[in-house]
Amino acid sequence: MSHKMPLLVLTLLYAVRMAVNVVHGRAHDMLEVPLAAWQNAFVWGVIVIAPSVVLIVLWFRTSRALAWALAMLLAAGWLFGLFFHFGPANPDHVSAVPDLPGHDLFAQTAVALAFVEPATVLAAVWLARSLEKTMGAEHV
Repeated sequence: MSHKMPLLVLTLLYAVRMAVNVVHGRAHDMLEVPLAAWQNAFVWGVIVIAPSVVLIVLWFRTSRALAWALAMLLAAGWLFGLFFHFGPANPDHVSAVPDLPGHDLFAQTAVALAFVEPATVLAAVWLARSLEKTMGAEHV
């Protein structure tokens, strides 16, 4: 099996994921939902910058190690969002957000991320597995 189809599907899902993240970030700004400094660092480093760089590199150098790294970054972002949006009470929890303009957008994008992020993780795993089959275990 070629790795082109998994890479294309991953890229399309990633684009949807990033679009939802941008809109969710806008809702954060509208509602002034606070994030701790370490949470901001996580969002920018693990959810936005690192996976974007890895995905771009994958288009130029296919690597199962990079595909697996991307899957792990995406999974970490998904778990982060699940925990803070739907886990224990905190300012980023969907039920803690004030009922102001942007509230529905915040909740809808949090739910959308809960679905699009695991789909993106699965696409990255599909790519990694495809690379293992087509390029062998020796291809890192």
